[in-house]
Amino acid sequence: MYGIKENRGENCVDLIREMVKKELHIEIKPEQIAIDHRIVGKQGRHRPLIVRFKQHDIKFAVLKQRRQLKGTGISS
Repeated sequence: MYGIKENRGENCVDLIREMVKKELHIEIKPEQIAIDHRIVGKQGRHRPLIVRFKQHDIKFAVLKQRRQLKGTGISS
């Protein structure tokens, strides 16, 4: 996921859950996220977030709703 603002000492799980709930209207529990971390990105931009869900149906629900991110500065 690109465009999610980065803060020092952030909790990636909380960032992901908050963004998905606010923008995509999908409730995700912390135990449904298998892997989450930031990777090296382009200088001057927020680093991208890598997210892996434990269940495929959650992944597909997020991907299906990603059109709602248009205009928010966030992409997947």
